[in-house]
Amino acid sequence: DHWDTESAVAKMHLDTPPQRPSECLRDSDGVKIERIVDFDDFEVHRYVLGGGAELELPSPQEYAVLIVIQGCLPLGACGLGPEQAVLLPNTHPPLRIVSESGELSADQLIFLVGYPVKAGVQ
Repeated sequence: DHWDTESAVAKMHLDTPPQRPSECLRDSDGVKIERIVDFDDFEVHRYVLGGGAELELPSPQEYAVLIVIQGCLPLGACGLGPEQAVLLPNTHPPLRIVSESGELSADQLIFLVGYPVKAGVQ
C-alpha cells in the first residue's frame, strides 16, 4: 500500500524501438540465411532449413558460437537440440547439415551462429 505503483506505471515506456529488418543472405533450395545482428565486434546469422534441406556450414575463420532454436542439429554422437549450444573453433571441419524431412514449419531446423568480426575484414 505504501508503493506508488500507479504513478510509476504511468511513467513507463513499454514500446520497443523499431527493429531494422534482417538482411537476407540466401533464400533458395529450402535454406534461408539472414544476418540478424551486425555489430562492430560480431554478427549473428539465422539459418532456417526446411524439411530435407541441406547446407554446408564452412569452418569459421576464428571461431563461432552455434545455438539451436528449433529442431535437432546432427552434430557428434548425440546432436544438438533447442537451447543447446556449441563453440566451433577455427580448426573444426565444415559441417554438412541435413534437416529431417517434413513439410510442416515445425519440422524446420532453426539455429543461430555468432561470428566475431575483425576490424576491416568481413
